[in-house]
Formats: sequence, C-alpha cells, structure tokens
Amino acid sequence: MNIKCNYCGSEFDETLEKCPNCGASNVNIKRSVIDQPTTIEELKDWYQSKGLPPYETTRFFIGIDYKNPRAFGIYKDMYTGNYVVYKNKDNGQRAVRYEGTDEAYAVNELFMRLKQEILEQKSRNIDSRKAPYLAAEEKKALEEEKDEAYKTFIPKDTKEEAARQEYLRLKGEAEYARKRNITIAAGVIVAVIICIIFGIGSFKAYVNSLTINPGYYKYNDEVYYHRNTYEDSGWFKYDPVENDWHKEYVVGLPLTDKLKSQNLFVTEDDYSALGCSDACDSIDYKIEIYGSSITKGYYKVGEDYYFHQDDDNTLGWFKYDRQKKDWVYSVFYYLPEELKEQYTAQAYFYETDGEQLPFKDIMKSEVFITMYPKESASYPEEDKGEGYFEKDGKIYYHNDSDDPEDWYEYDSGTAKWNHTYQVPEDVESNESSYVGAKDFTQTEYYTKTHPVTDYSYSSDSNYNKTSSDSWWDSYDDDSWSSSDSSWDWSSSDSWDSGSTDWGSDW
Repeated sequence: MNIKCNYCGSEFDETLEKCPNCGASNVNIKRSVIDQPTTIEELKDWYQSKGLPPYETTRFFIGIDYKNPRAFGIYKDMYTGNYVVYKNKDNGQRAVRYEGTDEAYAVNELFMRLKQEILEQKSRNIDSRKAPYLAAEEKKALEEEKDEAYKTFIPKDTKEEAARQEYLRLKGEAEYARKRNITIAAGVIVAVIICIIFGIGSFKAYVNSLTINPGYYKYNDEVYYHRNTYEDSGWFKYDPVENDWHKEYVVGLPLTDKLKSQNLFVTEDDYSALGCSDACDSIDYKIEIYGSSITKGYYKVGEDYYFHQDDDNTLGWFKYDRQKKDWVYSVFYYLPEELKEQYTAQAYFYETDGEQLPFKDIMKSEVFITMYPKESASYPEEDKGEGYFEKDGKIYYHNDSDDPEDWYEYDSGTAKWNHTYQVPEDVESNESSYVGAKDFTQTEYYTKTHPVTDYSYSSDSNYNKTSSDSWWDSYDDDSWSSSDSSWDWSSSDSWDSGSTDWGSDW
C-alpha cells in the first residue's frame, strides 16, 4: 500500500525506509509487531529460542556473509557500516535485497522471509504425516460402522439370530486357533534361526581364531614364504634357477585359506630343510618391508650431506658443496650406492630436529627454490591484508582471498603479475607502489576472487517491490504459533521445500 510523504507530499510504498523523492525518513514504516527483533543479535536470539536447526539446514545465515550458493542472510559490512540482506542464487551469484543504515528494516526483511519458510516447512511436514494417520482412523471407524450395522440388521429372538450367534462363536474359535498356530510357528522359526545364527557365529569365530602363520609353505612342489600380513598379501615364491625370492600374488590358491593352509605349512624359519635361501635376505622382501620410494629429507654418507626431494628415486637429489657453502644439484648416477635403494638409504637418514645444522638450509638455496618453488615457499607470518607492498625495488600484491598465500609479484619486463612463492617477511605496505605497474584489480586473478555483486534490485533510496517479490509479502500474523520451540525442526536434512526459486534474483 502507498502512503503520502509528510514533507513533499509524494506517494511511495509503505515498506520503504525513505521517501524516494525527497529522501525523508518513513516514520510509519510497516513491520511485523509480533515477537519482532530489530537487531541482528536479537534475530539470533529469536532464532535460537524457537529451537531451529543449524543455519546450514535452514539456509538462513544471520550475521554471516555466507559465500556458497542457495542461501539467505544478513550481515553488517565492516567497511561501509551498512546492513546487507542478500540471497545467493544456485549459480553462486548474489542478489542484494537491501543495503543501508537502517538495521531494524534490514532485520525485518530477513525475519519476514524466515517466518514464511517456517510456515511452509510446518505445512509440508504436517501433510506428510497427516494422510496415513487419517487413513487408519477412517478405516477403524468404517469397521466399527460395519459391525454395528451387522448387529442391528437381524432382529433378536429369531432362528436367524441364533445362527448368527453360532457363526460368530465358531468364527471366534477359528480366529483364536489361527493366531495360536501362527504364534507357535513363529516361535519355532525364531528358535531355528537363533540356532543357525549361533552355529554360523561359532564356526566363524573358530575360523577367525586361525591365522596364516609367517614362515615357509610348500604347495605343488614349490616353496612359498609368507610374512605376517593379510592372507592374500605378503607372499614370496622361491626361484630355484635364480636362487632368489620374488613377490608373488597367490589369490585363489589354498595358501590363502585359513583351514587349507594349515596342511601346507612347513616351518617358521628353518629354510635349509627346503633347499632354498633365506627369504628375508631377498631384495623383494626388503622392498616389501622398507618400501621402494626413497624418503624425502637429509642423508649423511661419510662426511658428505645429501638431500632428496622428488617422488622419483632418480630425481631431486642435491649435495652440499662445502667450498661454495651452498647446495648443488646431484645426478643419481654419481650418488653413493647406499642411497640408491630405500632399504639401504634408510640407515643413512639424517635427523635435523633440535640440532644446529652444519650446512645451509636447503629451502633457502637458489637451486632448490628454482626447481621446487612450491616446496620452498616463504610468506610473511603476519596477516598483511589486501593491497600493494614493496621490498628492495620489487612490487608485490596480496590478494587476501581465502588462501593466505595468494601473493603476486610484478614483472616489469613482461608487464604481468605472476603468482610468487617467495615473499620477504618484512615487505612494507605501499599503496602508491603500483604506479608504473599494471593495476592488479584488472587481472583475472583478482576477478576470480572478487565476483561482481548483483545490485539490480538494491538501493537505499529508490527501492520498489514488484510482483515477482511475492514470497516477501506479509501474511496474516494470526497464523503464527508461539509453540515453535516444541516443533521437530530436525525432521529432515534440508529445508529446501521446493518453493524457492534459487535461480531468480528474489
């Protein structure tokens, strides 16, 4: 409904905070008056007092600038001081319902929408439970009506009445006998099932008590060895030609059967009786125990220090040059033999915890930074916020997105901003440092983390509701219940009742 401005006389919507013609405040702004919160904190308290589920379930976020799709919310912008009521559509785009300085008006906008959603949830849950209940009640009432009609249909003191009474007696006896037989049969079936379950459980317990022992086995005149792991893994087979052991997959053989393998077991460690070598001395066994990938970290062989970084055993090796007092890249071919396999290299692993290192930290070495920039990344520990920074003539920009390591360095040669993993700890803020450099806010990095907000329906002075905003319309407050704290709000995982068009602005 439109009202007349007390100052300029023009008409405007009664829900507007200000007159769109002269900007005068609307002292008669229409809001709900029942249990009405006027601040964000009061709205939070109201929400909790109603026993509503978490924000993630209702999709209403109070006092939170929620970024994910499909959400309604309200928060105070710490930079502008404005109160923002928003809706995140299903494609992640944000539509702003209101942005301004009137907290009570902003709270009312979200409050009215939340009340409507609660009523819709109630209606949906009640309807889902109402139908089967009514069907049972109606069925019971119908049976009672049938019995009453049958009783009064035939007059008493007649042959027909006597026949009817005899029929009812025989029917009752037959029904009692049927129920008794069903009860006995069910008891027998339950007893049989319990016996079967107990028997199966006892057999399984017996089988589970068996183990495939570690040691030597013989099957089809071939010798196998099993280390104490799972039934179908950790197996090795002896090759008499090479006089060596090789890892073997024995899936489907009796060796993996806990019962059958008992007859195939020979000995735990007396391999000499089988005419084979010690399985624990084989290369495949050592690789099984220690793994095949050489651990990343420092190694010491004699007086020389090495460092391994890559997942590939042949790559990522560095050696410390004592004359240069720096690290240099090392080719795998020239490494000591002790470092070329994990089962031998693990004995030379050099622990650095709590010790003064006799060499330069490899993470600060130029050759390591060049080859492994991500692994050598260094950023300021203090949160610098978003903006331009400078150190030693180099220009940096901190994007201050969800990633605290989102730093970029300006390359004056190519006139481009590039992501960097090396930022000095003591970079200094300098908002004028981008002079002569490309504006970072015009790059794709910035636009990806700063999506444009859709303000097509938002204004502090000339906002007008349209017919498409029907779900924001007020409704009869008499339908509102004060007993909401007793409602089972957790009856479903989501409040998306299907009535919300998540693809529209509002």
